Amino acid sequence: MYLKNAIQSVFWGIITAGMSLIFQLVIISLSISQTNLSEIDKDFFGTIFFLFLYAFSEEAFKYFIVVKKIIPLSYGRSFILNAWLAGIGFSLIEAFIIYQKNIAEKINFSFEDVSTTAPLHILTFGILGYFLAISEKKRININILLFNVIIHFIYNYSILHLDYYSSAIKSAVIILLLAINVYGLLIVNKKLASD
Repeated sequence: MYLKNAIQSVFWGIITAGMSLIFQLVIISLSISQTNLSEIDKDFFGTIFFLFLYAFSEEAFKYFIVVKKIIPLSYGRSFILNAWLAGIGFSLIEAFIIYQKNIAEKINFSFEDVSTTAPLHILTFGILGYFLAISEKKRININILLFNVIIHFIYNYSILHLDYYSSAIKSAVIILLLAINVYGLLIVNKKLASD
């Protein structure tokens, strides 16, 4: 039974990445149609607005999938484990997109791109899995959604605009997310039993 749920979780992560990508492409297309194409330079889609929008769209779709699909498949530690598996599915699609972009732009494929973005997505999914599982409220948990959006935004901003500090910021973000996930994994069963 758990193998079936695990496979479903990976596929829900893949679907989440696809939904996020389609949303981002629609926003980009609308932005291009509203702007004179000659005014758009290569940094246009790396502005703070777009970086925030990218982070928000990815985290909002993750939130939706965790609430609607991952939580019903899970209990106890599997709230976090299934969320991690969804993060792996999401990361597979993102790695494929990075790889294709690098081929199209004749850039060498960077293993660092994948090795750092995969943990970001896996661990943000894990945070959603834990906090949404223990939440007694049926309404949207804005705090955890905003936390993930801000962390994701900081991560993306550091990659594009803070070259010198980027490695340190990415490492700090991953360590913070990992610590929260490990803590959640260790106490989730106690927390659920006490509620």
